[in-house]
Amino acid sequence: MQYITGYQAFNLKSSLRTCGPVSEFHYFGRSKDWTYVSWDTLNFSESEDSIFGDYGIEVVDNVPKHDGKYFVANHCRALLDFLSALDTSSLILGARYFIIDNDEYNGEFFKQVIKLKGMAHWDVINQYVGFEYGLDWLEFLISNEIAWPYSVWSTNRSIGTLTTDSLRNQLRELACDFILSLNLNVLELYLSKILEHEASLTPGAYKDIRYFFVESIVDHVDYCLLTQPFANKRKLAKTISKVCKKVGLSFKSKIFDEKWKQFI
Repeated sequence: MQYITGYQAFNLKSSLRTCGPVSEFHYFGRSKDWTYVSWDTLNFSESEDSIFGDYGIEVVDNVPKHDGKYFVANHCRALLDFLSALDTSSLILGARYFIIDNDEYNGEFFKQVIKLKGMAHWDVINQYVGFEYGLDWLEFLISNEIAWPYSVWSTNRSIGTLTTDSLRNQLRELACDFILSLNLNVLELYLSKILEHEASLTPGAYKDIRYFFVESIVDHVDYCLLTQPFANKRKLAKTISKVCKKVGLSFKSKIFDEKWKQFI
């Protein structure tokens, strides 16, 4: 069965209670930050060639610039198609909240994701879903006796090697490095610079810090703390809470809960 998938599918409504239509997507990759959907040529895939078969494919009749009815991947299936053909330049940051936006589908989605476990890039898939779904994904892996991901990706430069003398721009570089690497050593350096130079932080820098924490830290850091080695996770978690408080946010790490203590 030929069906529409990819960014076009994300921008079409489906029977799922997901948030679409969506027109813009965040990327991990530095080469391009946004993409816009063109409807001149439809992006078809063949379901018989996919490990997911006909799962999540629906009939819709609202395809821009094209009359009639088409088979279309719902938002969960479209995300699964991205994962099955994954490369690190096509990872969509924020898919859980900006595309799916409904945790009632987590279990169903996770069961489809693990069908990809035998693929060569499973480690990348495992890391990506972990970053998006955090402790929910880890709990699923535990219940299915599947190994946790190692959450560090890569950095484009040595930790602490910055290209600017501006404190605000240094913090921006470190924030970007953490998003790209999930490396807790980068986060530790970011936090230490904030505390060391607190008196020099401008209102704009505080705004940057708050945005970074809301978008990339608060919902993800517990996953990073549990899945990667770090010398003093308790201290780092407390430092995160301290910096959050300084910028008007509230954060309490879950890694101290009884169910996770054995992993820290």
